[in-house]
Amino acid sequence: MAIALGIPDPIEWIDSVEPAVIDRWLEFDRFEPIPSPWLQSATIAAEVYRVASWIAASNGEKLDAKRVADFMPKTADASDGRASMTTDQMAAWAASMVKLR
Repeated sequence: MAIALGIPDPIEWIDSVEPAVIDRWLEFDRFEPIPSPWLQSATIAAEVYRVASWIAASNGEKLDAKRVADFMPKTADASDGRASMTTDQMAAWAASMVKLR
């Protein structure tokens, strides 16, 4: 998702964000959790990707639209042959990303 949003190195990007900002996001999320955060993030990523694709298409590139499902994490029941993660593994991975800063 980060690459689709134009962030080539997500760890470097998260390191550039002030720790107080991330702490505020986490505190807010504790009291007002985002409903279906995976779906919300996937929807945002898909829309940003679509806009970027339209801009690229206006400059002669091939139009490449993605679906929201293309940005959703694959779970243990994924059947497309890719490596998959359980919900607990995804949560642990996300928590580890926050601890990197």
